[in-house]
Amino acid sequence: MQIQPRCGGKDSERGRYCWAPIGRFVELERQRCDLEELYRPTLSVALVNALTLQTTPQRCLTHFLTIELSPVPEGLSKNLSAIPRSFTVEDVRVNSFEDALASGTPDSEDMKRICADITEKSTPLIASGGLGIGVVQLCVSSLNLAQITPFGFTESLHDLRVEPNWESSLKQAIEKGILV
Repeated sequence: MQIQPRCGGKDSERGRYCWAPIGRFVELERQRCDLEELYRPTLSVALVNALTLQTTPQRCLTHFLTIELSPVPEGLSKNLSAIPRSFTVEDVRVNSFEDALASGTPDSEDMKRICADITEKSTPLIASGGLGIGVVQLCVSSLNLAQITPFGFTESLHDLRVEPNWESSLKQAIEKGILV
């Protein structure tokens, strides 16, 4: 085994590392990135409903949604049609930025920077009638892999889609490869 960047792209420049077999790590990270893009609309609906932004829009600045993914053994494939079914959702939870900052882990420094960026970039969106920037953290715990994904909400409160079964819809969409 060799040390690999925790996440591909820009995150590898931050110096965060984990242990993983090179081939499996690289392939799963690629599939996680693809999953993030394929399911962006589903993740956005989950974020809005998990943070209850319809009634508490300020939670964009105080909380984030964490989605724990687990790779499906047969999902490790270079076949593009298999990517939507490469992971299952193990856990979904809402975390506060305050708790993440107070954790004292090495990642808490990254979280400070992320909080400052969110506040800075949310200000013009909020001023123009939007909600600001919301954050989803996608984790693959078995590989010690995490990626923060921002979602800019230019919509007003009236435009937000209410989905009471957002969590089961999210899990089912990812498990069965249902794209919106």
